[in-house]
Amino acid sequence: MEEEPLLEERLNDVFIDSKLSQQKIDYARKHLDRLKDHHFPTYEHSVRVGLYGYKYGLKDSYEPGLLLLAGLTHDTGKSKLSKEVLNRAPGEFDEKCKIEMRKHPRYSHMLLEREKELAEISLRHHIYQHENSYPEVQPSTDKILKYAMAVESIDFHDANKTRVPNGKYPGNGSITDEERMNLAIKLMPKIEEVIKEFYKLVIFS
Repeated sequence: MEEEPLLEERLNDVFIDSKLSQQKIDYARKHLDRLKDHHFPTYEHSVRVGLYGYKYGLKDSYEPGLLLLAGLTHDTGKSKLSKEVLNRAPGEFDEKCKIEMRKHPRYSHMLLEREKELAEISLRHHIYQHENSYPEVQPSTDKILKYAMAVESIDFHDANKTRVPNGKYPGNGSITDEERMNLAIKLMPKIEEVIKEFYKLVIFS
């Protein structure tokens, strides 16, 4: 995994390239700083998801700046969760931890209320998992759902690639990116085409 300075340098370069307003950049940094202070691995994950999102957005029919911001802020609600929960590997979650973890999209939605699109995307970035989708949400616009699908695909890739493997969901260096893609499709069959496109344009290119 990249060291923090390299991640920061890449993010700074992407912010310049994106031509986002300083106001939007400062808004994203505010949420990243909150995560950085609370749980550093979640901060790093959020930066990587944002960087992947920007690259994906440049190669497909997305607004790259919006997909960058959506990736950077999708997990900001985890700043409301205890470090005890955040430090547990997925295979170590008991029912209490699962209940707590599943609150984070709603927390993200609350914290991002000033930026409506980011709030609505963050609320829906776990709704496509076949057996474990959450939370229950109202229907939304095609645009919001499109970006939520992209963020969920990218989120899974980075989380699985960087987490410690466990018995149920192998990850990290124990599987190839092609195997990771197939696992994502198995877990999220409703967004198979988005997953395939992300891997084709970003991971395998």
